[in-house]
Amino acid sequence: MRIFIVGNDALFRLALATRLSVIFNENKLFQLKSFFQLSSRRVKVQGDDLVILDLGDFVTENYLYLIDFNKKYFDVKTIFLVNKNIGQKLTSFFYDHGILVLHKSLSARFIYSEIYSFVTKRKLESADICHVKLTARQLAIVKLMAIGLSNFEISEKLGICENTVKVHVYRLFKKMNVSSRVQLLAVLRANELIN
Repeated sequence: MRIFIVGNDALFRLALATRLSVIFNENKLFQLKSFFQLSSRRVKVQGDDLVILDLGDFVTENYLYLIDFNKKYFDVKTIFLVNKNIGQKLTSFFYDHGILVLHKSLSARFIYSEIYSFVTKRKLESADICHVKLTARQLAIVKLMAIGLSNFEISEKLGICENTVKVHVYRLFKKMNVSSRVQLLAVLRANELIN
């Protein structure tokens, strides 16, 4: 597997490349300044490659280009890193097309964990999930999680303590037998518990 890290921020690219080379024991890492370089004829992206696009604030203004990118590289594992919330509709669109969207404001540990889970596609254990019912509070938290809000932002929206949100998230992980937000949302969507 080759890893392409694309973005303007050289320091961020370097930090990401350094950590991912350790996580995946991979030395085929390529850092590109813009994703237009990725479209050039010199770069041949293949189905088993990972492309991480640091979009910053670019995503909302140019999402049509990103849709074309997805059509061209539909079989490539793609991750978009964004600076701001892009809205549930756009996040859901990308998710439905196999693209993981992560906010750069999340902790580095969380970002690396999500990238690892996304790439390795660990099988989600969802035994007896059809019988699971979410409480109104859990459903509210999950919907806010789906649009990419942090625990702190969720607590502010719902008017509850951040630690209460953490407890709800922890219990949801246990209930659904998952270990990350991406896995949780995937299981809930797959079983039509959220849309």
